[in-house]
Amino acid sequence: MKRSVCWMLVTAVVCCQYAIAQDSLTVKPKSKGTALAYSLGATIGPTIIGGTVVLIGATKRNHDYDEGLIISGSVIAASGLIFGPGAGHAYAGKRHPFGKAVGRFLALAGAGAGVASAILWAKSWGDKADASSIAPIVVVGGAACLSLVVYDIATVGRSADEYNTKHGCQTTAIAPYYRPDNSTVGLRASLTF
Repeated sequence: MKRSVCWMLVTAVVCCQYAIAQDSLTVKPKSKGTALAYSLGATIGPTIIGGTVVLIGATKRNHDYDEGLIISGSVIAASGLIFGPGAGHAYAGKRHPFGKAVGRFLALAGAGAGVASAILWAKSWGDKADASSIAPIVVVGGAACLSLVVYDIATVGRSADEYNTKHGCQTTAIAPYYRPDNSTVGLRASLTF
């Protein structure tokens, strides 16, 4: 019994090391454009879909709103804003791509609490409602969330570069080049390995 367990462990260790070695030989570079597309698509798509669902729910039908559609649309849009920007970082191999999602969640929660308070205030006071004191909460929470979303999307290319550098991926680039010593224009090719 001990001998068979020992052989299974040795076989597993050898196979795992072989699989890891094979995997490291086939590392492909991550594209900045693809990482950006993942981040933008995962952020903008759910946000637009959720916003559309909210607008459909907010359209008055017989002087009444569909609160179920408003809530579900808000959840869809919020999930896009919270988790979407991290999709490109996940593609680029970041271990914890959704680390800033907590900050975006808290900012959206503050903005959402302000909106919910304004809705409840308006329902309880009717036409006499003045929810302008809640507006700063909504603006600050929304601005904080938006700034974190923009930052995460803007830095997704850096994550792809870090992955490529860490794994030793080759990159090539051709760019225009100006030589000031003899006033000529040409092309510069670079290879990073």
